[in-house]
Amino acid sequence: MRNNLGYFLGITGYSLKGKEVAECGIADFFVKQERLEDLEKEIVEKTTRNIELDGLRTIVKKYAEPIDQGRMKYAHEDLVNNVFGKASLETIYEELDSTNKDKDFAREVLEIMNRNSPLSMKVIFEQIKRGKNLSFEDNLKMDMRLATK
Repeated sequence: MRNNLGYFLGITGYSLKGKEVAECGIADFFVKQERLEDLEKEIVEKTTRNIELDGLRTIVKKYAEPIDQGRMKYAHEDLVNNVFGKASLETIYEELDSTNKDKDFAREVLEIMNRNSPLSMKVIFEQIKRGKNLSFEDNLKMDMRLATK
């Protein structure tokens, strides 16, 4: 993920809400809650087993909010990029604690991290760092090794 968003989400387990998922580049579409029932109804009525992905995308686009993936940015992305791009978990803590930008969000993230297992966060940090340069298959192997050890 761009701008260290993967490190941020992986280490903290932070829950993105609504449009934030699209802002981070995880989702292609954002549909407001009040339109979900109509979207579901149209999908049930107009799709068959053989529907192609493009056909489903066409239906979803009718209900989705306009999103410019090239220009959309997560509200806290600058802070996340600066802080979670550090070389160690300890440095990330120090940066969050001392930042003068987006202090409320930094405090919220610190509170979340303080509830998490330090060992788990260190393992995830290292896993993401190593996994960036691995193939998909090698990442799955690493995940399996971590899960079974």
